[in-house]
Amino acid sequence: MDIINHLNSREKRKSVVEIGCGLGDILRNLKFERKLGFDKQKQVLNALNFLNKFYRKKKRIISTHIQFDELFLKDKYDVIIMVNWIHKIPDHELLNKLNDFYLNNLIPGGEIIIDSVIGNKNIYPYEHNFDEINRKLGGQMKLIGVYSMGKYYDITRKTVSFKKPIKNFDLIK
Repeated sequence: MDIINHLNSREKRKSVVEIGCGLGDILRNLKFERKLGFDKQKQVLNALNFLNKFYRKKKRIISTHIQFDELFLKDKYDVIIMVNWIHKIPDHELLNKLNDFYLNNLIPGGEIIIDSVIGNKNIYPYEHNFDEINRKLGGQMKLIGVYSMGKYYDITRKTVSFKKPIKNFDLIK
């Protein structure tokens, strides 16, 4: 809900893409003009497409089957979301993809939303360092939420936004 509330409070809400969208729980609740969802599981996307039939046009999600390592975005978006799965991606691989998306697929003032899980390395092998990511991207980092989870609340999930700054010349375009 924190991600949904954060993104629905944005002034500009034209396009959003969620990589690893699953059944579209986040996307279906966003008030954006254009919503795209990518996922590697065909069965999940089939279920999402079935659910789409029951929603008004404004809630519908355009879905595509793709593997993360094969993903190349073509357009520019207001928001790119990657949550609940990136703990399985090695740091250098994630950082390279984030940098590519940030430079080539994010509008000025747009943001990338990611999360990181701390604890239980067997289930969550990669704990991504937000400060290191922000140094590489050079944007504005904002903590969206911190959540305790696990049997003894010994696992912590943090969700952040990396916002691409708006430069003066971008306002003229």
